Amino acid sequence: MNINEKPEMAEKQSCHWYLAFTASRAEQRVKQELDQRKVRNYLPLRKITYQWQGRPKETLLPQITRCILIRASESDVLQLSGIQGLIIPQNIWEYRIPEWQVNSYQLLFSHIDTAVEWIPDCPEPAPMVRVTGGSLNGLVGELDTSETEIRIIIRFHTMGCFRITIPGEWIERL
Repeated sequence: MNINEKPEMAEKQSCHWYLAFTASRAEQRVKQELDQRKVRNYLPLRKITYQWQGRPKETLLPQITRCILIRASESDVLQLSGIQGLIIPQNIWEYRIPEWQVNSYQLLFSHIDTAVEWIPDCPEPAPMVRVTGGSLNGLVGELDTSETEIRIIIRFHTMGCFRITIPGEWIERL
């Protein structure tokens, strides 16, 4: 294959979501290269506003630094190691992310108005629940009743958890 050719990696039955890593500040460049190669990927972004020369400026930053989710077969993921800034773990099968979990990430991060808390040390596994109301209807996670508010935890591999507060009447146990 010519180096300028972009392989098309079609959806296959053996495709799964995998967590891959990126070099520092390379997340969006890696996403752009994956998009050009027609590899399905997910990079949750958040909008931040900061002051630049006395004026407000907006930019998009990754929700999770140095990480990107890739949907492909295991062999296709390993072939992507030539992308500059993309770091594929040798034991990629240990970095498989369930489809329902990726759907929850996508639902969670599509609503910028939702306050999302990052917890580096996740609590013990808890009962699985689904959100049945509001803008996060359908979100699946674990019930966290460790404090006075009812919250849902969504684990991000072994790196930590995202936690959000949800009204109790919107929770359905699975």
